[in-house]
Amino acid sequence: MFAALPSHSQTSQDSSLEAACRATEMSQPASCSCTITKARAAGVSNAQLVSLFRDDGQSEPVDQASYGRFWQVKTQCIGEATLASMGISAANPLPGVPAHMRPGMPLGGAAPAPAGSGVLPPAPPAAIRPDGPTQVAPQSVPLATPTSGSSAAGSLAVGQNIPVSVSQRSYEYEGMTHVSIVEEYTFPNFDYEFSYDPAIRDNPQLFARAKSAALEDQKRWQEDYNTPSQIRDMAGYSWSALGDLGRLMPIAISGYTNNRPQGGFLGALLWDAEAGREIAWTDVFDAGLWSGRMRREYCAGLQAQRRERGTNQNRSCPDFDRLQIGFAKDARGQIQLELTALAYTAGSYAEGPYEVELPLDAVVLGGVREPFRETLGASGVTGAVVLHDRLAPVEGEFDSDSGCSTDIYFLPANGRMPASVDQAFAHVRTQVHSLFATSVATSIRHPDGWNLSGWKVNYNGTTTVLEPVPGSQGLFRKGALSMSVNRIAEALYDPNEPSFGFIHLRIDFEDGGQRDSFEAMQLGGC
Repeated sequence: MFAALPSHSQTSQDSSLEAACRATEMSQPASCSCTITKARAAGVSNAQLVSLFRDDGQSEPVDQASYGRFWQVKTQCIGEATLASMGISAANPLPGVPAHMRPGMPLGGAAPAPAGSGVLPPAPPAAIRPDGPTQVAPQSVPLATPTSGSSAAGSLAVGQNIPVSVSQRSYEYEGMTHVSIVEEYTFPNFDYEFSYDPAIRDNPQLFARAKSAALEDQKRWQEDYNTPSQIRDMAGYSWSALGDLGRLMPIAISGYTNNRPQGGFLGALLWDAEAGREIAWTDVFDAGLWSGRMRREYCAGLQAQRRERGTNQNRSCPDFDRLQIGFAKDARGQIQLELTALAYTAGSYAEGPYEVELPLDAVVLGGVREPFRETLGASGVTGAVVLHDRLAPVEGEFDSDSGCSTDIYFLPANGRMPASVDQAFAHVRTQVHSLFATSVATSIRHPDGWNLSGWKVNYNGTTTVLEPVPGSQGLFRKGALSMSVNRIAEALYDPNEPSFGFIHLRIDFEDGGQRDSFEAMQLGGC
């Protein structure tokens, strides 16, 4: 009896699946054949495999059970391919690894019981059956009772990209109990943890992205910890939901090691659960408002905390893409943004994290975009965002030819021009984010031969240079945008530094037919 040969269509389909897998599996493309074979045996259809390899969740609906079986298979096959690429097998253990800890042997930290002792060896890992989902997948594993540090140890091989245990841990923070799921891994020279919130696990598309990112992070640490050390190393990788509003779920991504247990910033994202994809914060909030007024308010809040802690205020504030941004509720139950700068982001490691709360007042709610207005409670809020709320902070320019610089700042929070040079200097040093226009050279030539200066601004999230309008006095324009700069009072000068001066200004800013007037302060110096 001869075994039936695979049909041409079957071979072609296998090749297509192999190509789809290799297009997205960057860490171990050699694992693809194993993944396809074992996933089919576990009951995952070819159409579902195409969708899972594309990681878009839309090509073919994938139920939770199939999704769990697929990921269990994928992690096992990646682990096997990783070991094979290193030439590691049960017959060829790593140098220096005790017999009872060799690949393929049960874990547990102790040597196997001697023969005849009556002690049975641990059971092997649960096999994946075609007739139903495995019970080892992180989203369906029976979790331990939610107590801090609880675990459910398995019996998987050292060095594989599959967890040796999956546990549920709880911790107290700000009077509330938080729960996370922790997958623990053991590699030859270090231990590794991947933790995530249940809400992330329950979202298949988001969890697929988290798992893929964790595998890449593991690979990076395997390269870093490729030699033994006197003290066993540990690395951790965490995905946390920062206030789940149903449709909108902000995610914080952080990492830590045994040398630096205080989490370090690795990234952040905002997930639209209904659309099944990552979105930008400017999809939720008006782009100009987000980069303008909301950023200035964050920076002012950060500087207030630095002042309270007695740390250096003569520093700028980090960009939003370096912050963990989430939703929280104030004492009245109103939704607000919570922006966290982890260690090294807004200060030294010793300063620790800085958390700034940003209320969603009527102005901010007025700038919430559809279809997220109902989610953020902005359905009944109306009102246009004024133009100066769309002006974002810019960095001052310095003219190397003349050795001079000229910048325009928003006035202090009290809305008044500083009464002295010392007060004005204190404002520009500690409120760098209030600088919204800086003088730069333009291509427009003066009749006497030099280039005229214009103003660089960031309006609606876009940097542009407003050029001088020939024949005008203090008017600058670029397309539909224009800015008129008008002196209100004489300049403040420091008798000891006559090259520096502050001028009280009125700014008339116009965008098409919309106009906004406000007071500001100019600093010029050479």
